[in-house]
Amino acid sequence: MNHSVLPSWLLDAALSDAPFARAFDAVGGERRALLKTAIARLTAIYGIADVVASREDRTYGAGFSFCRKTTVARCSLIVLCEGFASPAALLASLVPALLAGVPDVVVVRLTGDDPEPWPDGMLCAMELAGQELAVDLDSESFRALLADMPGAGIPCRCLALGTPSEEVLAVLTAQRRRGLDYRILTEPSALSAWFDPSFDYEAVAWAHPNAARTCWNAAEENIPQWECVHGSWDEFIIQPSDVYLAPADLVADLQGGANLVLGPGAEGCWLYPELNLGYFQHHVVALGPEGMTRS
Repeated sequence: MNHSVLPSWLLDAALSDAPFARAFDAVGGERRALLKTAIARLTAIYGIADVVASREDRTYGAGFSFCRKTTVARCSLIVLCEGFASPAALLASLVPALLAGVPDVVVVRLTGDDPEPWPDGMLCAMELAGQELAVDLDSESFRALLADMPGAGIPCRCLALGTPSEEVLAVLTAQRRRGLDYRILTEPSALSAWFDPSFDYEAVAWAHPNAARTCWNAAEENIPQWECVHGSWDEFIIQPSDVYLAPADLVADLQGGANLVLGPGAEGCWLYPELNLGYFQHHVVALGPEGMTRS
């Protein structure tokens, strides 16, 4: 018996196990280890939500009562806008939803009429994270999905990764009043590294294939898939970037134009600083006279 709040037609359209298995083999052990490290880091940072529902009741001496009910969202949509390709950023949005205990999590890739195969890295990332439900939808089917969602009273969360089209943004906004809360998380587009020979630069490029990558003061003039430049540290830290990659002795003190700093060993990791497990919780509060009926 299906207890999912997701429409049955969406479940029927999900990817089979075969592409996941092929991607797992195609990625290879070295890159799988990179993804496993990212998942382990995210799990350690966020923790696993042990409590999925709670209630707090207060009665105040001033003659009124307060009640707060907290539950985990019933479902979460991880929406990959067209062109999104970063397995590291996918995990940074997917793993928190899983750790929060959201019962129904689906990864939706927005595509055209003739979708290309999923990137092996993203399929392998989902496989390793334990995410089994992924589906391709065109804009019309995505609109139908949101229309078929359960609506008010069954809270859902949506993370749109990448750059949503005006059409997709309008559809998401229209559904907000029906209980679908959404956020837009950008795909990393600019990475800046201060050269350190211990960095695996090929791994970073693999984890973020769409990003422009610049390495400063490299000992070698040619690092595959990176633009090599020279300049001072002061110039480096004011470069607009989604992330700084810096040697271990410089990571803790690095402040500048990026909200995320990664050191050696974190090449395949990503974090969205604004995202936490609390986003996947739904709160209802009640305020009334002393002695409100408990229900």
